[in-house]
Amino acid sequence: MSGKTLQVALIGDRKGDYLPHISAESIVPEIASMLEIKAEAVWIPTEEVDHADMGQFQAIWAGSGPYLSPEGTMEAIRFARENKIPFIGTCSGFKYTIIELAKNVCHAQDPEAYISLNESCGTEYKELTISLHPSTVKEWYAATEAKETSHCRFEINSTYQKQINQHFTFAGTADDGRMVIAELTDHPFFLATLFLPQLNKQSKLLKTLIQSATQTV
Repeated sequence: MSGKTLQVALIGDRKGDYLPHISAESIVPEIASMLEIKAEAVWIPTEEVDHADMGQFQAIWAGSGPYLSPEGTMEAIRFARENKIPFIGTCSGFKYTIIELAKNVCHAQDPEAYISLNESCGTEYKELTISLHPSTVKEWYAATEAKETSHCRFEINSTYQKQINQHFTFAGTADDGRMVIAELTDHPFFLATLFLPQLNKQSKLLKTLIQSATQTV
């Protein structure tokens, strides 16, 4: 690690005035600095995933949408999953992490049906109180509950909960009843959250993501 700068691929179509985007790109080097290492976020537009060398990155983050190419986003998610690259999907990234699993692991005929039709993301940010279930995520937080910020209101379609449970551990339930943290345990770090950890300057999840990335160097 000496002298090397970790590179985190930020999958998304950047908007310069969009808080989840500007916060994501800034928090990566900030948290790395707390860990006394260097890291940078590198934007990969969703339409350019197919042309990018995803193997050069030590971590992959599918951030907030909307995405010009949902297919490109899912290709990046699949690459991280299959190649054991530390990964986090947040907000829209949560949605497409579930859909990627439905498509490529569960071989669902209608992968998008795994997300409920109540899908929406607004401009109002809301603090969630999240009850943490037994999992490595709970160990990272070192607590029984967590406070995180979200503006996404969609959820997993309960019809397909059994299929999803065969692969993901659900590590956190918000005070509105939605499952908001999904963890793939057979992986160094593979997490999807229905909130925005980049709005938490002390994010335990992003800290662990970057720590995991150091193990891939």
